[in-house]
Amino acid sequence: MGIAGYALVLAGLLRALGSPKEFPVAGGKEKGRPQQDMDFEKGRPQTFNYSAADGGKLLSEEKCLSLTQKWVKTQEKRIGAAQKEFKDIELAIFLHVPRTAGRSVHRCVLKNGFQDKCDKSYDALRYNFSDPNAINCGLFVSHQDHRIIDQAHSFGRPWVVTMLRDPVGRVLSSYEFAVEVAARRLGYPVICDLTKVCTRHVWPWTHLVPYFDVLMNTTERVATMRYRKHGQTAYPYYYPYYSATCSATDSEKCAHRQEADILDEARDPYNCSMYQPLEDFLAMDMAQDLLDNAATFQVLGLSELTPELNQGSWSGGSPGEDTPLPLSTSAKFAGAMRRCSRTYGQESEVNKELMKYALHRLENYVDVLLLHERLDDSMSAAVHLLRQRNPRSGKILGKSFQACISHNADKMKARKQKGMENLLWKDGEQNYFGDKTRKGLAADRVESIRKRNWMDTALHKRAVELFDKRFQRYEAEGMQKVKKSVKKIM
Repeated sequence: MGIAGYALVLAGLLRALGSPKEFPVAGGKEKGRPQQDMDFEKGRPQTFNYSAADGGKLLSEEKCLSLTQKWVKTQEKRIGAAQKEFKDIELAIFLHVPRTAGRSVHRCVLKNGFQDKCDKSYDALRYNFSDPNAINCGLFVSHQDHRIIDQAHSFGRPWVVTMLRDPVGRVLSSYEFAVEVAARRLGYPVICDLTKVCTRHVWPWTHLVPYFDVLMNTTERVATMRYRKHGQTAYPYYYPYYSATCSATDSEKCAHRQEADILDEARDPYNCSMYQPLEDFLAMDMAQDLLDNAATFQVLGLSELTPELNQGSWSGGSPGEDTPLPLSTSAKFAGAMRRCSRTYGQESEVNKELMKYALHRLENYVDVLLLHERLDDSMSAAVHLLRQRNPRSGKILGKSFQACISHNADKMKARKQKGMENLLWKDGEQNYFGDKTRKGLAADRVESIRKRNWMDTALHKRAVELFDKRFQRYEAEGMQKVKKSVKKIM
């Protein structure tokens, strides 16, 4: 076939497939599973908007300090009143800080220490712990913050578990995970399996993943992905776009292609043409509101996730309306406190008050304190404390434990691979996130993240001191230890 004949065939193919501005999408419903298509119009994510709970209004430093001091006094007074009749209750609450390996702790350790388990509440809160009928459900696991514990204090003191991580690793992992999850459906409609908890329904991914969905699913990036992944032969539809000649009519698309290829020559996963660079992402108000000092705000009960009751479910049940709950702190006030904190800096009296109270809560109201960096020891400590709490607990460590860890790790690796195989460099080699890429991050970038997350750094430092001291006591009590390293498997 001559050039003219090929041109006619190609023109017919383009007419059949439509304009590159509306890229074709694939996907559909899997047999036997209810599905939900989310936020796609003609195969493309709609515009994403993030609304700060405080409306973006900045209070004066004096006003911030006044509100902070009053809030701390109110918290202390409320807890003090409850402590007069405090008794331990059966309810156990795992305050799961995102990206701390909490999933493995929950599935392979905590679940095995409880006969009764509360319904899944990652995607929607199904319990009002100010209701006496709710506090007997057993083990509750969620990304909710301390406001959930405050509710239960009306009836006594629940058993509180949490796990902390160095904030640099936590922030980088959050960015990487949001990019990777969005990449799984790059160029395709978002479909959630309603028989399971969908990541896009879980905070903070409810904000971060849809944000990257919109940024990544542009005509240019989808065309780049298709061509890098399949080449001219497999995807002739995208070839004219990707290989456009630098002429006056094609200057815009050609400039994008050239800029993308030049940027990707450095093979920096934190500055890749397929998604927003890390530095730009972390400069956004949304990223700062959701990720900066997130562990500290979760312990304080001031996170962006406001507990709202949802008797229905996006995952595994009929949709329900979110119902406001009686809370120790409102969403608007929590948002104002977070903005005050990140605006006025480490040396401000506002942050000194907040940090002091966060450390007080960590030291006095967390029964099981675990560390991501000490994963093997944390697993051992959790099992030891579970058996102390319930001596009738069956054997947790052993072959079934190792099988659970391996299964969980394999599952996560497979999901990650599904996303990363769509993020390729110019020569078709796959992009990669991991310990090696984090260690290769420039020192000034790392320092910038740590400086902004100084509260989490201080909280983590104190957690390390507490963990070391407690771990020595557990060893003296004859604690059984994990035999095969969990860290190496994960």
